[in-house]
Amino acid sequence: MSELKFHHSTPNMRQWILEEVASLQNLGVLALTVEKRGFAQRLLQDRNAFYVWICGELVQDIPLVEPFAQQVRIVFDSRRGARSRGMEFDTFVANNVEDAYAMMGLIAPDVFISRYDSLNSRGLQITDFVAGAIQRGHERGDATYRSVISSKIVHESVWRRN
Repeated sequence: MSELKFHHSTPNMRQWILEEVASLQNLGVLALTVEKRGFAQRLLQDRNAFYVWICGELVQDIPLVEPFAQQVRIVFDSRRGARSRGMEFDTFVANNVEDAYAMMGLIAPDVFISRYDSLNSRGLQITDFVAGAIQRGHERGDATYRSVISSKIVHESVWRRN
């Protein structure tokens, strides 16, 4: 398999990878789940804009788990939407991190943003498994995989709109 993906893996492979993730010492997961059915269709029509917005919202939780960080390194999948926005995307995300620290009365860290092709990044592939485990819990009510990594989830937000 050239790229490990949660949704294309066997149950045994999912379990094994998530158990390996759970065994990592210095790992904390921030999760933001958006229940799309409650959002206006116009918000969901531009997938790239929605992706950028969600990224900006998620990074605002970083100070909750790393309040005194001097540096924050954020790696995104080199999706077409983020890549096409280039420096505008990077500035937006970095500003959201800095604003979140300021709102908590903390000194903002230096923010470094990178984009990698998930085909060549094992870290992003592992992130796909973590996201898949969390998503499956929300969409199917099957917390089997999520329970494996639950000790690593340090902050999770679920957004619902009616």
